Amino acid sequence: MKDNLTAEKDEIDVVNKLISLKIKSIRIEKGYSQLEIANLMGFNSPTFFGHAEANRENKYFNMEHIYMISKIFNVDMHKIIPNSQEISRTLLKNSNKILKK
Repeated sequence: MKDNLTAEKDEIDVVNKLISLKIKSIRIEKGYSQLEIANLMGFNSPTFFGHAEANRENKYFNMEHIYMISKIFNVDMHKIIPNSQEISRTLLKNSNKILKK
């Protein structure tokens, strides 16, 4: 049971990281600063957005954030949320890195 929970946590970590990378990539591509997006989302400072985009301070984007960001960027949410193949590929890459150490 514990191993399964660890695997699920690893997968969730990968999902959060992939979402953050996709948001950062689209934000840069669209020419927005973190402050601009944070303000459009109703935040007074870019602190939360910056932490969530970098997966720091235990901050992550939730579904409401993803929905708002997709509207701001004018992209479908599926462009932000990773699919199962992306998650599996990233998990495999991460496990290969660990095995090589």
